[in-house]
Amino acid sequence: MTHPEQLDLFAQRLPARPYCSDDLRFGMKVRAAKEAIRARYVQPNYPWLLVWLVLDADYPGAAYGWKYLDAPVPNIVAENPENQHAHLFYGLQIPVHVDPERNHKSIRYAAAVQYALLKKLQADPGYNGPLAKNPLSPAWTVYTFEEFLYDLDTLAQGLTLEPWQDARRRLPDYGLGRNVTLFNQVRRYAYRSIQQFWSKGYEAFADDVLAHTACTNSAEFGTRGLHYSEFKHVAKSVAKWTWNKFSPEEFSRIQAERKRKDTARRRAEADRRAQGLLDFMAENPGLSIREISRATGTPFESTRRLLNSIYVTYTPKGVTHEPYQDKAPSKAGGQLASGAKTPGRERGGNGGSRAFGGGRALAIGGVSRKRREGEGASAL
Repeated sequence: MTHPEQLDLFAQRLPARPYCSDDLRFGMKVRAAKEAIRARYVQPNYPWLLVWLVLDADYPGAAYGWKYLDAPVPNIVAENPENQHAHLFYGLQIPVHVDPERNHKSIRYAAAVQYALLKKLQADPGYNGPLAKNPLSPAWTVYTFEEFLYDLDTLAQGLTLEPWQDARRRLPDYGLGRNVTLFNQVRRYAYRSIQQFWSKGYEAFADDVLAHTACTNSAEFGTRGLHYSEFKHVAKSVAKWTWNKFSPEEFSRIQAERKRKDTARRRAEADRRAQGLLDFMAENPGLSIREISRATGTPFESTRRLLNSIYVTYTPKGVTHEPYQDKAPSKAGGQLASGAKTPGRERGGNGGSRAFGGGRALAIGGVSRKRREGEGASAL
């Protein structure tokens, strides 16, 4: 059963001034929609909005091939009467806004569905638009099948999406996958380069991002890259969002937050290593630094520096440093002292207090080398 109303819907959904062509050898031109609908090839989607999923089936009998491949029923098929190759159109009930910054999950999901549909239909992965066979042109044999438009979940039924659901994996360089890949690469560049343009202004920054986007599009995808209007939209989206979000003050705040997290991570790692070393020394008293180094698999100098940094002595006047003299704690177990004030924190350090026999305690990083020397500490 045919549904000619789908052709009326196709005409209504065209961009106001789409690209079109009667002969692809002579390139594309922009025309008003009422003129473009007479061309052999037309642009069915907006640069920023995905209205139709278009698949290029380059094999004879493509108009009905979906039946034998157990693929979803297309809404429209435009077939070349000379070789029976065809473009299959799947209309989206809710169009996908092609702006990864605002709609990253939806675009990634749509890209996964699009690629899975490509594999299911054994379509040509080299097809990259933006033009498609115009079903309104008498040059093609046109079929209309499915009456209702699709949502992505319905299209995804029976398709294999699992490999592309991991957001860390790069999507295939096809269709929307190119938009996502290009966006991710351009945004990282914009985040790094914006500092150079705060004094030059937004226009200079936007021009630089566009130039980088064009180079990246060519380098990543070659002849299968996005069309100018498509990658220009990606560049504009990235430049505008980055400029509005990354002010000098915001950039400083982000850098400070990253530094804070990195410092906390380093402190936790130093704390863990020190506690492990103290536990080992408590179980194996009387070992020299070299013996501890060999037994733990830690380089000698690293072991010596760590031991010199964690041993301090409490005195009535404060905390003084006492280098490790190849001797183990007098009692078993260096443990965090609950509720005790950390000498290292009083002196701007970062460690926790650990009680030892003989009045010793651990202050990881709490007493720096310069401060120890300034207080008359013994040389390491």
